[in-house]
Amino acid sequence: MTTNHACSGLFRASRAGCILGRQGWVEIHRLLAIVTVGLVLVHLYMHWDWIAGMTKRILGGRDK
Repeated sequence: MTTNHACSGLFRASRAGCILGRQGWVEIHRLLAIVTVGLVLVHLYMHWDWIAGMTKRILGGRDK
């Protein structure tokens, strides 16, 4: 009896299936999550003046 496996990403032409096991994918997911959060924080830092200005403008405190 054969079982068909579907893995997102890298395949190897053998009976073993995926190149990376479950723990490998968990580590890649964790690393990419940390990188993404870091990039979001950098993005917010770079645009903080715009964010603060728009927040003041929308919530009141408009200077005319």
